[in-house]
This record gives sequence, structure tokens and C-alpha cells, in this order.
Amino acid sequence: IHQMRYGCDWLSIAWKNDTLHLFFIESNLSRTDSIPSLTKNEARMRDAIKRGNVKVHYIHHWIDHDGKIHWDRA
Repeated sequence: IHQMRYGCDWLSIAWKNDTLHLFFIESNLSRTDSIPSLTKNEARMRDAIKRGNVKVHYIHHWIDHDGKIHWDRA
């Protein structure tokens, strides 16, 4: 599990056979019987995931021996 700073609290990454599963987790404490509200960013992220409006990008970034920066997007 990896802590995130924007959109939700945690990201858990798991492999099930050859399929990558990403679990975005929001953690809140409720001192009442009601469900805690989400921030604007948390709700926006939840809604985008529910609608399937998500694109996954993988970027490999490195600096070679000459100091040149490389960006390789998959």
C-alpha cells in the first residue's frame, strides 16, 4: 500500500494472474452514524472511476551518463 497526497489516501497494487489491480482507498473516521463526506477532489476521483473515465499511463524516466533526461511513455 502506498500513501497518496491527492484524490485519496492510499493506493494498493496487486497482481491477480496477469491482471494488474489498483485499489484506491479513502480512509475516514466517523464519530456519528453518518457516512463521512468526501472532499471535492476525493469525490471527483471516485466518480471518474465509477464512470470508467480513467486512463492509465506508465512513464519511465531516467538520466543517462551524459546527463540527458529521457521520458519513455507506454
